[in-house]
Amino acid sequence: FLNDRKCWALRAAFCRVIGAVCAFVGKGATAKFILPCILNTLTDVEEQVIGGALRCLSTLVQLELLTAHSQLEVLRPSLPLLHHPSVWIREAAISLIVSIARFLGSIDAAVFVLPMLQPFMRFSLLGEEISAVLIRLAMAPPLARNVFKLFVNKITSEKNESISPNRFSESGSNVIDSTLDFCDDAFDVENDLIAENSSPDNSCGKSKLHRSLTPSE
Repeated sequence: FLNDRKCWALRAAFCRVIGAVCAFVGKGATAKFILPCILNTLTDVEEQVIGGALRCLSTLVQLELLTAHSQLEVLRPSLPLLHHPSVWIREAAISLIVSIARFLGSIDAAVFVLPMLQPFMRFSLLGEEISAVLIRLAMAPPLARNVFKLFVNKITSEKNESISPNRFSESGSNVIDSTLDFCDDAFDVENDLIAENSSPDNSCGKSKLHRSLTPSE
């Protein structure tokens, strides 16, 4: 039912209640059967589903239903969401990161979490204890909503031409890699757009980069 792209409320409800099911079935079944489904919802088109998935993952960490290895697996696709235009999603991502760092302890957090988190920060956090306040202070600014939508539309159109209808049932690694690539490319393009629009030589109303990303009529 998670492949039904028309019913986002069903996917949001899944993220909202699945934590209680995980508490009943235990760590093994959660990691093997339920966690991949939750990870897939991190790339959902609806922001309420993404936010719900992040909060669900935080609950699983706090209930100690995920092993340390599973938590690091969860962390990687969640980090790019620190640049999401939605403040609700960014705060949910911060909550998840802090929950994982607290569960692992200060030493393991410094060894495993910090190197993954650092590329999304504006300055080094070396020697600092990971906290929500510190992440909010250090993280790079979020993507502008128009740049985010521009890339979502571009990637969606390209994916529809090259993938099967069962895209959302693909392995978690493919989804994670797509998320990371999207974040890196979109952030670079936003910086290029800002630089071109502020350049004194830019006499046209729309940059070449913007035109290249806009679907041709």
